[in-house]
Amino acid sequence: MIDFQTIKERLDLLTEVEKDLGPGHKSGRWVLFSCPFPGHKHGDSKPSLSVTPDNGRFFCFSCGRKGDVITWLQEYRGLTWREIGDLAGSDPGSVASRPRPAPPPPQADIPPAAIWQARALAFVEDCERRLWQPEGAQALAWLQELRGLKPETIRRYRLGYCPELPRESRAAWGLPEDPDSKGVWLPKGVVIPWLVGGALWGVNMRRPAGDPKYYKLPGSKAALFGADNLRGAEIVLLTEGELDCILAAQELGDVAGVATLGSASKRLDLATWGVYLLPARAILAAYDLDPAGSAGLAALAGRSARVHSILVPALRAGDKDITDYHQAGGNLWEWLKYNLDRLDALRSRTGRA
Repeated sequence: MIDFQTIKERLDLLTEVEKDLGPGHKSGRWVLFSCPFPGHKHGDSKPSLSVTPDNGRFFCFSCGRKGDVITWLQEYRGLTWREIGDLAGSDPGSVASRPRPAPPPPQADIPPAAIWQARALAFVEDCERRLWQPEGAQALAWLQELRGLKPETIRRYRLGYCPELPRESRAAWGLPEDPDSKGVWLPKGVVIPWLVGGALWGVNMRRPAGDPKYYKLPGSKAALFGADNLRGAEIVLLTEGELDCILAAQELGDVAGVATLGSASKRLDLATWGVYLLPARAILAAYDLDPAGSAGLAALAGRSARVHSILVPALRAGDKDITDYHQAGGNLWEWLKYNLDRLDALRSRTGRA
């Protein structure tokens, strides 16, 4: 008796996809194709459909469609289970079990509603202005002297300063009313807007004291901070936090695209952000030297064999991140080059991309 697992073993996913779409483009572990499924607003001119021959799975970084060879034959060719059995040379009547229906493909996320973006952008612009006024002098000095950021970098990323401002109604931000809420809190801190492709996905605030150290304004959505840096980048560097990301982009932006998920605990939403990573020759991830950073690195590397974790040297006791290394006199370019050379050597030894 032949079960459906045996049928899958008889049908090679890459062979079946190439019968339908023609030869793919090899990129590391993946073979890439232009995705034929609906869900691409302007087509799929940059190949987003990845096939991983080693595990017999496909995934589209743009529309989120995924599955195995049976899913492909059912959803692309429209074959019945009997026809799939015939294709595999088996008797479908003897199949002991049936594949489960493929789950609906994950939907790419979208930025917050227009009313939220308009109010949040007005807030960001006000805080930008405040940062360069006397009231923002202490925050500006912190960004320059302790975080190593240049004035042009601060302006590029539209960083700002917020004093403690009165709470605002949730309605003013386009948020549903919450009887347990006292309104939108606008605490004192450095303001970090998450802008991608002209859309404002969120606003994070780095508070000078108190818990939590970072506070995200209600209505913000998860995104890939610095995603615009990745367009056309062959080398991608993922950091743990925004300020490390901004510093690394300042120092390495001519050789690498730098982005961050915002914290070690965040998980990469490939349906939305995978397309930004697809063209990269190498994806390096440098998280903080602490348990949360180690766990985050392991989780991120587990999403793709193309992600390589790298360590940030601690030049002083207590140092744990890219900013600490830079402020202690470390050369970020030499550090990046060292890790790229190690990666190239590993590829040469193993033959893996």
